[in-house]
Amino acid sequence: MDSMSNTDKLFAAFGDIQSQRQLTANYAMNGALQALQDGKYDRAASQLKRVLALTPDSTDAYKYLGMAYSGLGKSNDAIAAYKNAVRLEPGSSSAHKDLGNAYLEAKRYSEAEKEFQTTARIDPTSTYAPYTLGFLYLNTGREQEAEAQFRKVIAIDRRDAHGYYGLGMAYSKMGKYDEAIEQLQMAVKIDKDFALAHSELGKAYAATTQKDMAQEEVETLSTLDPALADELGGILFSPAFIINIYQKNSFNTILGPGTRVADLDPSLATPSASTDFTMVLQFNAEMDGVSVQNVANWSISKAAGGTGGTYNNGITLDPDAEIAIPPTPLMVTYDATKMQATVTFTLSQNETGDGVFDPSHLVFKFTGTDVNGKTMDPNANEFDGFALVPF
Repeated sequence: MDSMSNTDKLFAAFGDIQSQRQLTANYAMNGALQALQDGKYDRAASQLKRVLALTPDSTDAYKYLGMAYSGLGKSNDAIAAYKNAVRLEPGSSSAHKDLGNAYLEAKRYSEAEKEFQTTARIDPTSTYAPYTLGFLYLNTGREQEAEAQFRKVIAIDRRDAHGYYGLGMAYSKMGKYDEAIEQLQMAVKIDKDFALAHSELGKAYAATTQKDMAQEEVETLSTLDPALADELGGILFSPAFIINIYQKNSFNTILGPGTRVADLDPSLATPSASTDFTMVLQFNAEMDGVSVQNVANWSISKAAGGTGGTYNNGITLDPDAEIAIPPTPLMVTYDATKMQATVTFTLSQNETGDGVFDPSHLVFKFTGTDVNGKTMDPNANEFDGFALVPF
């Protein structure tokens, strides 16, 4: 005689059904996880829907479904999936974090902010929420609130380089570059391989005209992250004059103090005669043609010391015979294919025909811009024959 009652048999059958449903759900979950790992997000989503049909209270299934939708670029569907995970586990910091990230991805910043604030309340020992809030505030123009969040990260874990990195970013956004440098130096001291921190440190150095220090960061990044090295190098780059040994000038910049004007061109042997001369100057970058051809961006002057030397070496033996130097060119043309400017200027003989001057110490200076609007490197925007190199 069967000892089981009908009720017992029903419960046993129901248990068998539940067990089978769970086994099928587990099988579908394993398939979904493999599909996620392989980047097959459509298949993963399909499997996860099957899991949820069998086990509708699976928080993990909603979490992974959110990941699948995110991979497919379906941000609204991802948000809906993560919301269900939060509904099932409202006290889970991980669930709120996932939903916050989904809102961030969709650029729904106010909703993301609420989720990360909740995450921080649930788990005040984690640096993730304040760190993410800090960058959310930076991206929405709330630098002081960002500063407060990054300080929280540092308070939670003083050995976390990311807190100092974020605080340095906040200070840079506020224009407090000295403070930014201090924080970013701390970040790379803690983590010498922190490429993003090295990049931001280089930018802060550049903003404070510490170009040599910024260049050191470029060199560090060349091994850590070549793309960031190129980006920082581009920021540091400035257009400049460079030497081109193939340049052909009608003006001889080698001749020194006391050179007779008539020796440059026979026509200048005549008193009060004038002749045009050209100087071809080589740039290291493609320049703005309009800027180059604007004579107001150019000047011609007598060298007054430093790398360019001093006009007449500082001693003028016959001041009455010195000719006048034109302060600006007559015209300037630009060859974009060669990145060269041809500067045309006029020299005039004096009234007595015995004029002298110092060709080697005439300084040609350009203060215009390249095609990207960058101004000339102040250390390489002048040229004269004495220096032989731009200065």
